[in-house]
Amino acid sequence: MTTNNRIPAPPLPPRPAPSAPPLPGMPTPWANAPQTQAGRRVLVYGQGGLGKSRLCCAAPGPVLVFDFDESLGTLWGQLPEEQRKNVMTYIPESWQDFMDKFSNMDLFGNVKTIVIDTATVAERASEAWVLQNVRAPSGKATSIEDYGYGKGYRFIYEQWIKLLSIADVHRRANRNVVFVAHAVNAKTANASGEDFLRVEPGLQGTDKFSIRNRLYEWVDYCVYIDRDKAVSEDGKVQGGDSRTLYTSGAPWYMAKQRGNAPEVIYPDVNNLEDVWTQLFA
Repeated sequence: MTTNNRIPAPPLPPRPAPSAPPLPGMPTPWANAPQTQAGRRVLVYGQGGLGKSRLCCAAPGPVLVFDFDESLGTLWGQLPEEQRKNVMTYIPESWQDFMDKFSNMDLFGNVKTIVIDTATVAERASEAWVLQNVRAPSGKATSIEDYGYGKGYRFIYEQWIKLLSIADVHRRANRNVVFVAHAVNAKTANASGEDFLRVEPGLQGTDKFSIRNRLYEWVDYCVYIDRDKAVSEDGKVQGGDSRTLYTSGAPWYMAKQRGNAPEVIYPDVNNLEDVWTQLFA
């Protein structure tokens, strides 16, 4: 006589009831349409005297310029009267003053484009804020190096991360945010040969806490302004005379776009509004 010592398997759990289909017109969590009305994020950079500020005053308006460089006073008389009516300016007293104003959404009303001119000078203001408000291990800091290797640059970088977060709020409110920067020549590593110089925005470039790289990643358009350039057969860059906007990158300069803009735009000084039409095409 044999006995069955097997333990019977537990009964299968009941099948879950089928979930109700989504209501008509209700998107699933993975079907949200992209926000097409968001403002654009732009970085414009180049050497002084090439018309960066004047170009930004012709952006879709009303335009509000945070004039860190205090340069619009001398430029104002060169702007067409209709453009002057479309531009408002504010000179920040400090980084804290700028951040307080920039984060107060009630101040912007129907502003369409916000310009930070220049981000290079604004970065120096953020460094001054760090020196005044962040205590160094040895006491009050007088130099960014007083915080220890790389730490001071991290504090500046954190201020810019906050700035870009606020800028995204403006963008979602359908405002363009434009950063203007000076240009610098920076050594670029080249794995396949000798290192070379590349024109880059004049911002903090420390690898781990690089404001330059973070801003470049963040923007939709990085526009480099220079005289017309061409590369000769022997690889040398030769300059022309006409002012030119470059919207796509090359080994010798940083630029990019997320759109259908021409790779090169030749601005008409009497119709700078057309540059923005081409850029945002």
